[in-house]
Amino acid sequence: MKTKTLLGLIMLFALAASKGNAQEFTLTTTNANVISSKASIDMPGLTGNPLAIIVATPLGNTALLNTHPIGAWYYSGKWNIFNSDHAVMPLGAKYKVQFFKEPGPNQFMHLVTQQNLGAEGSYIDNPALNNNPNAQVKIFQNYAPEVRTPYRLNGFEAQVAYSSAAGRWYIANINGEAMGRGTVYNVVITPGSGVSTTPATSPNTNPSAPSEHPPSNTDVPTAPTGIEKPNPVAPSTPGGIPLPIQTQIPKSPTRANWSLRPEPPPQIAP
Repeated sequence: MKTKTLLGLIMLFALAASKGNAQEFTLTTTNANVISSKASIDMPGLTGNPLAIIVATPLGNTALLNTHPIGAWYYSGKWNIFNSDHAVMPLGAKYKVQFFKEPGPNQFMHLVTQQNLGAEGSYIDNPALNNNPNAQVKIFQNYAPEVRTPYRLNGFEAQVAYSSAAGRWYIANINGEAMGRGTVYNVVITPGSGVSTTPATSPNTNPSAPSEHPPSNTDVPTAPTGIEKPNPVAPSTPGGIPLPIQTQIPKSPTRANWSLRPEPPPQIAP
């Protein structure tokens, strides 16, 4: 009996570790996995799992081979690394892909909303990041219109930075274009990032900071969806995956590179 109990505890700890620890692999784009702007991924833990948190980094000369902004796109049950401006994905590109099977305290989805948008970008409210300029943070666009709403595609390259005035990390487009409400980004915090004890400077002391402090409780990761501040009652897919309730997002006619499509772009084959 003691042996069975010990084995059960070992299996339980192994399962917990597999859920909380990242898995990594190298994705090389080939004729076998590329269709137009996307390169599909088919592997256990990702296929059929729209809740996975993914980040990808170009390897070798890939940044020169493919100069377009990239993200993760969940389409027909599979995740893809794709060009978010829908440029054709070149062959021979290599990406280091890191993924978690589900959201957690250090890996979650950030939804850009009217409430968390400010002068600098879209502010992330997370206990491990607030007032912590020394944190190591990665972001990656997460596009999954088949399984959640709202959704919006950002065709520009974004970056994450720390605002000393607001005491928050924020996401902003590198070219200065405004972030679109409804866009979702995966946020991954590297374990061991030091927590700063320095209090945040008042935003009013920085003329480039937002006029008011970023709202709270907009990015608290909540299981099982991992998207901050989900509604109390949410519909679900036929498979039982909870989804946030759809909200109305105004479409800006001046943002040609953003999309609020009712379905994935028709030019991409499944």
